[in-house]
Amino acid sequence: MEQHPDEEQTVRRPWRVSIISHIANLITRAPKRVVSVAILFSALSGWYGATHLTLDANTDSLISPDRAFMQTYRSFMREFGDLEYLYIAVDARGNPSAARDAVDALCADLRGVEHLAGVYCRIDHDEQLRLAPRAMSTDELKTFLQASDGFESLLVPNPADLNSVTLLASVHERLGRLQSGGMLMTPQERERIGAGSAFLLRAITAQPGDGFALAQEGSSEYLISSSGKMYFVAILPTKDFGSLATIEPILKDIRRVISDVQRRCPSVDIGLTGKPVLQADELRTTNDDMTRGTVVAGVLVAIMTMWTMGSIVRPLCASIMLLLAFACTYGAAALFVGRLNLLSLVFMLVLVSAGVDYGIHMIARYTEFRQRLTTIPAMRAAVMVNTIPTWVGALTSAAVFFLALGTEFGGLQELGIIAGCGLIACALILTIALPALIVTVDRWRDHRSTHRGVTASHVAGAIHGGRFSQAFPGGVRATPFGSTSPRNDRRVLLGSVCVTLGLAAATPFLTIETNLLRLQADGLDSIAWEHRILEDSVSASWFGAVICRSEAEVMSITNRAKADPLVAQVQSVLDIVKPDTDERTSLRQLLGVTCELRAEPAGPAVGTTSPRPMVEHVAEVGDRLGQLIELASLTESKESLHELRSIALALSALQSRLRDPEQMNAAQLQCDKMLLRTRESLIQMGQGARASLRDSLPAAVRARMISPQGGMLVSVYPRHDLWEFEPLTAFVHALLAIDPDATGVPITVYESVVDMRRAFVTMSLWSLVVIALLVLLDLRSVVATGACLLCLVIGLGWTFGLLALLGVSLNLANFFSVPMLIGFGMDSSVHVMHRAREGSGARYFGWTTRAVVLSAGTTGVGFGTLLFASHRGLQSLGWVMLVGSMASLVTSVVLLPAMLRHFPRLLGLTAERAASTSAQSA
Repeated sequence: MEQHPDEEQTVRRPWRVSIISHIANLITRAPKRVVSVAILFSALSGWYGATHLTLDANTDSLISPDRAFMQTYRSFMREFGDLEYLYIAVDARGNPSAARDAVDALCADLRGVEHLAGVYCRIDHDEQLRLAPRAMSTDELKTFLQASDGFESLLVPNPADLNSVTLLASVHERLGRLQSGGMLMTPQERERIGAGSAFLLRAITAQPGDGFALAQEGSSEYLISSSGKMYFVAILPTKDFGSLATIEPILKDIRRVISDVQRRCPSVDIGLTGKPVLQADELRTTNDDMTRGTVVAGVLVAIMTMWTMGSIVRPLCASIMLLLAFACTYGAAALFVGRLNLLSLVFMLVLVSAGVDYGIHMIARYTEFRQRLTTIPAMRAAVMVNTIPTWVGALTSAAVFFLALGTEFGGLQELGIIAGCGLIACALILTIALPALIVTVDRWRDHRSTHRGVTASHVAGAIHGGRFSQAFPGGVRATPFGSTSPRNDRRVLLGSVCVTLGLAAATPFLTIETNLLRLQADGLDSIAWEHRILEDSVSASWFGAVICRSEAEVMSITNRAKADPLVAQVQSVLDIVKPDTDERTSLRQLLGVTCELRAEPAGPAVGTTSPRPMVEHVAEVGDRLGQLIELASLTESKESLHELRSIALALSALQSRLRDPEQMNAAQLQCDKMLLRTRESLIQMGQGARASLRDSLPAAVRARMISPQGGMLVSVYPRHDLWEFEPLTAFVHALLAIDPDATGVPITVYESVVDMRRAFVTMSLWSLVVIALLVLLDLRSVVATGACLLCLVIGLGWTFGLLALLGVSLNLANFFSVPMLIGFGMDSSVHVMHRAREGSGARYFGWTTRAVVLSAGTTGVGFGTLLFASHRGLQSLGWVMLVGSMASLVTSVVLLPAMLRHFPRLLGLTAERAASTSAQSA
């Protein structure tokens, strides 16, 4: 007589059976209390998660803060702030004027967009003037300061007091002093009065475009690429990392502006890119793909589960319990981590796949027992035989994710904690609360049917036999895989060996893709423009950063960087200012003092208006200047008098215009206008001379060159495309050779990729070890554990080989799927092994086989919907999970049973148990 599996397990493992027996008794005797406690605990967990769990969408948060390179990068970020700009690129297409018009229109329209911390497209004339005291050479500063005697005449408090007539009178008086007493003056005094007078005359006689820069309207310097073909608008958005949208609403407004300007400027091409744009576009496409995939997968999985299980109610019960498990997981995430990052968000995928599997196995075993038992005995038997393999499978899968704590990648560590806790929560709820809910529902259904006059046996037969009894007439001993003859087993084993060897030969061709742009969706405008910029000039987003504390250090770093062949360009504050010296500091301080507004008008002539016409003043000054030139020509060379002669000619031309009645008023207004512009220019230069180095820099470059603390940033741009890992590696090594304390996006990306690769290898190898130990503790047999591991390794080998043949690479979007497959694959093998050890001699697996097939099918279908995703990274994830789940399915329900039948000792049973199993099989 066949011994019930529960009795056999009682002999072998009384303590385990005792625990499970108490759980089964609790479930069957007080199902409503169990469900109530589960609901209450889940509600509390969900409330705690909702009130304490935050979202951190910052990609920098994926990296462990204790990593040395990340500490350096965060220190850099604290000092310089956010330097990750959005860039609007305008391709001039041979029409620079149209490109400048488009840039001006973009800047004007973007001023109306909210939540923009800064919009920079050019350096205006006033900013250039404020920068001039630091950008001018020492000799230029000295020459300019020689004319400081004339500055005070222009720097009157009230611009209305400034007019050409009064200044001409003042200049005439100065020239008179030179003419009458110049021989008695010191050379310095003579130079001061002469240079000041010449400066004032240049200001009065200035004409648009004549070279006297201080009186000109001035042109703005646009932000352009090194080739001169691309014009840029740099935008610093306000980023909300507490939302997945982050900058998505801002991007919509910016793209609306771009669209409007593109219609008005059709002769140029306009696009938006930059690291934040690429990340936002990737997040948007992945969210869209995941949403579509989730809906389609949910429908397909529901149909598969309900059809296979022959029930709508039980899968619905499993779905309800899965929601409770999600709530518990959110509570655990809030308690142990406190936040969700962009990587740990995928824990929902893990829980859906695992939770559905755990529910399927419980429902399958209950349905199998329910065909010949009433509700309570059937559920007790299902709990007794299914709980341990489910818990072992959950522990193995959770252990894989907990191993992430041993890696150095912070985002993966947080995912490991949350997913591991979630898997345990799913296992507990779906092996305790789900059976209790099913008992409650089925007892109500039985009672309702009996109350209607239907016998219990008829209810059981109609509900639990029906279509499945006809489809599988062999009942629990039926197998969908045909004959179990030794010949067929040998064929399976031989075929598996051949397939394994063949796919092993293809495995070396499996590639690892690290270029994140190749994982993005096709046709994204931001990617197209990123490539256009890379082809045109050095990238605006990727640069190495070195913080210097002195100009001497800046020069040293710059020289070392320029000498490296991997460096295309080096930018620092010394590109736009001259290195400071004590002499330059003194000259700049003097300029700041002389270019400061006076409290009272300088000179007796300023503030009064002469009744004489302006033309007479011009004539008098011209005559006196001519006399001085004739006098100076006796001792000076023609070259040294060139500027004075050009001023004399300008005075003569002005005199001619003033004598013309039609031009007189316009000429005088033009003179006054030029004086006012010169005054404003002096004021701006004085402000720049008195300001600190950082405050004197134009707004468009200030934040990227000097920090508020005074740190000077040297930006090192790569020569090659850093989206490729090999050039990235070479550039990072070169950057660290230039300065060991260098930081920047290239280093963080490189170190992150290295950490993820190392984490992948570490988790994969250690997961095999940990899983082997857990399964060994469960099966209490080295050979049985080895059989399960062998099938797992073969399934992984098939997966890698098939991925290589399909041209699917491992990448940063699908690397975590391999540890998932390890856990899920072992879960299937453990269920099959437990069923084989129940007494069937590995010949009849009944509903266990269907449960494993359905679990693999739902996993494959669930992730298989991602094959239609636009994001190529998600496509690859779908391929890995689909191929891996199908490979695990075949090794679990075809290869493993064949191995167990052909080599019975792999069951790991005692001699007596093996003999009993052989007798039963016969």
